Amino acid sequence: MGYPCAEAPVQTPNETTPGDWRKGGYRDGYQQVPPPPRKPGPFAKELIHHYQGSQKLLRNIGLILIATCILPHRILAQGIATDVALDLWAEPSLATVTTTRLLHNGKMAATSPTEIIYRYQINGITYGASSYTDDSKFLQFMVPETEVPIEILSSAPSWSRIQTTRSAPTPFVGMLFLAIPLLGAISLLAAYRSNRNKIRPFRDGIVTKGRIVKRGEYTAFAVKGYPVFEIVWEFQIDGTNYKGKLSHMDASIINRAFPDDEVTVLYDPRNPKINTVWVEG
Repeated sequence: MGYPCAEAPVQTPNETTPGDWRKGGYRDGYQQVPPPPRKPGPFAKELIHHYQGSQKLLRNIGLILIATCILPHRILAQGIATDVALDLWAEPSLATVTTTRLLHNGKMAATSPTEIIYRYQINGITYGASSYTDDSKFLQFMVPETEVPIEILSSAPSWSRIQTTRSAPTPFVGMLFLAIPLLGAISLLAAYRSNRNKIRPFRDGIVTKGRIVKRGEYTAFAVKGYPVFEIVWEFQIDGTNYKGKLSHMDASIINRAFPDDEVTVLYDPRNPKINTVWVEG
């Protein structure tokens, strides 16, 4: 959907000054900016529409955070979800202890938890599950083939635990593994919003002039071996200065697209903070 007032006249300077738009990149760009909705050429797709520079870095970090936690997240998060559900909607039942084993790869109350493996039947179907505890006195009663009280979720009978135990072997680590993919999702969302906030004004924005005020390495955050180069431009609307930026991992592409310091800015009239630059080709 386009912006209101997208056909408003372009803002141009009244007097000729050094680097005036009539003698530089802004003039050349403005003459070739089509009316909205605009379609990008191959070069504009590379710089504006594709995930590049800081956007690409944020997207990749998000994907890595989510991917590295998929397996442990499924194991640990399911236990946490089971505990929460049973805390709210548990129903009593009985199970038979199969065996117990001490775990050495987790911590629970500063000790290694013990896994209690048990089986039970609901509506003629046999289920197998595990609960975890570090209570040594409680474990004395967890003898194989002993009948023990359990809690189940009637809507999902495979979700269960022995009373006074937990379904998650390491609840605190489990919460951490819940937080890591959440951070990954936030990173992905930030990359997506940044990308959309470049595409929208490129397609429908109002044209004005701007000037590049910085060329150099992106310093907000960095990953060793993956330098990001950016340009930052400044423009003025109704007496208020605004800035925008564009980044890429190849400085030569940035310099080829913007050889001088004058640029053609495309901005959202409802919020000029959302802006980008015109890229020809």
